[in-house]
Amino acid sequence: TYLVTVVATDFLGAVTAPASVSIRKKGVDSPSIQFRIQPTYAPSRAILISGTTTFSKCPFARTAVEFTWELVSGPSTHPIPSATLSAASAQLYIPAETLHQMSVYTLRVRATLSNFPSRVTEATFDIITEAAPLRALLAGGSSLRTSTLSPLLLSAAGSRDAGAVDEGVTGLSFAWTCSVGGSSCPLVSSLPATATLTLAAGALPPSGAAPYIFQVLIGKDARSAIASTRVSIVAAPIPRMSITHALPFLDARGRPVVNPSQRLVFTAGASIPSSFSWSLSPPTPEEAVAPMGFGVVYLVLSP
Repeated sequence: TYLVTVVATDFLGAVTAPASVSIRKKGVDSPSIQFRIQPTYAPSRAILISGTTTFSKCPFARTAVEFTWELVSGPSTHPIPSATLSAASAQLYIPAETLHQMSVYTLRVRATLSNFPSRVTEATFDIITEAAPLRALLAGGSSLRTSTLSPLLLSAAGSRDAGAVDEGVTGLSFAWTCSVGGSSCPLVSSLPATATLTLAAGALPPSGAAPYIFQVLIGKDARSAIASTRVSIVAAPIPRMSITHALPFLDARGRPVVNPSQRLVFTAGASIPSSFSWSLSPPTPEEAVAPMGFGVVYLVLSP
């Protein structure tokens, strides 16, 4: 180990305090590792960590470098799979949705010269993940037409924390508002702070030219998201329609996820005896749909 010390003297003879640096000289050459790490990462996106190795200019023989990755610490509920850490190169690829939101993962990488196993260099670094966004979803889309003779049911139960899709609505708060023509809705004094909103038949008068605007604000921690729908109410009876399916898996946006070989079955429902006519957008070849465009309850999409 060498200690290098320097002092400076000006033209008046004043001397500065000494400044020193310690230098350790290795007996053998080993590579140094450098990484470019972002301040934070989004768990919903794939992450690629790339490292570079550099050698000193000393005249030592150079050989191939082998890498070993290790998870030092991180959330025990969302560890990095060992298969992901098995990469033997200077790049580590972490698939999207692997890391948990608002967490810190500490990784260690070792670089070893293949012909000189004793020459090992290691480095540690942190991967800090951001909070995933909230997804506010209202069943039925952006507009709805109903009757004063029927109860009004609005559901935001499909809303999700994109970083905790499996938790459903657990931990989410809900705040509903209703307005028409820029003012609060008449006859509606308070709305429940729940995932679903139900108003009895006749609770609101017909909407006329201006529809009612229902908005739900979902929140969690310091995050929030908003979804809204326009509701037109008429005095005439209107059948309430529904489409149901049995698809249990949702992506980060709350959309159903299916396998390419999976058969899809949708069921239509109505509050009064009705006939049905199905359509798809974009159009699908008729041989993949059975039945299609007929007055039946079921729509089956073949793989």
